[in-house]
Amino acid sequence: MYFNFEFSYILIPLILILYIFIKKLRKYLMYTLILIATFGIIETAFVKNKIINSSNKLIGNLQFYFTILSHFILYFSLVEYKKYYSPNLICILLFIIINLFVLLVPYWPYNLTKNDFYIINFMCYLPFLLLYYIIN
Repeated sequence: MYFNFEFSYILIPLILILYIFIKKLRKYLMYTLILIATFGIIETAFVKNKIINSSNKLIGNLQFYFTILSHFILYFSLVEYKKYYSPNLICILLFIIINLFVLLVPYWPYNLTKNDFYIINFMCYLPFLLLYYIIN
């Protein structure tokens, strides 16, 4: 079984619990869910062979598809995009905090580089923000 102490093992359950049970936080957490989903799926695609070959093929394939599915589920928050999301100061602060965390964390367990993360973060944030102004 492939395990490299990725942050999503903590972040996905934590943010999903907050998102599901505390509706007031949805407008703040929605973007973070999309970022984790996008980065996680891209990273998993890059390490597919490592995941599949880390144990027997059946378990490797199950882990690969479960990892993709668990990240993909986070996209369902987009169903409530129009209802909950609006650009606000807390979302901008979360964007900055996430980037600072990545910059300052000494351990980086991913094949994608920190620079790749920044690009993905920006490429998720900009359309997410623009979509709000297009819809409204």
